[in-house]
Amino acid sequence: MLLWQNNHRDKRNSRYGILDHFFGLSLWLQTSCCGQVLWAYNEAHLNFLESYVQSRLRERLPDDLLGWHNGSLISRLPRWIKLTQHREKVLQKIQQLKHRL
Repeated sequence: MLLWQNNHRDKRNSRYGILDHFFGLSLWLQTSCCGQVLWAYNEAHLNFLESYVQSRLRERLPDDLLGWHNGSLISRLPRWIKLTQHREKVLQKIQQLKHRL
């Protein structure tokens, strides 16, 4: 299972096992998707993911000083979320998570 930085698995409480790294509590917004776990902290996070996944053109430009670096949130998204073949499934799951709010 591919997790974003600073998140942990919980074998006790959570259906999918993703914990908030600060409070150590299970995240409410998580679901199985494409053999992985799709999760978000809040509505703004879901909106960001939805916007990125819906985008047909995903340009990434190098920083003038640093060149290509791994400092943006988009650069740290798991590869499976970025894949075109998963686009529709990920968008469906994002809508399901939004209905929980």
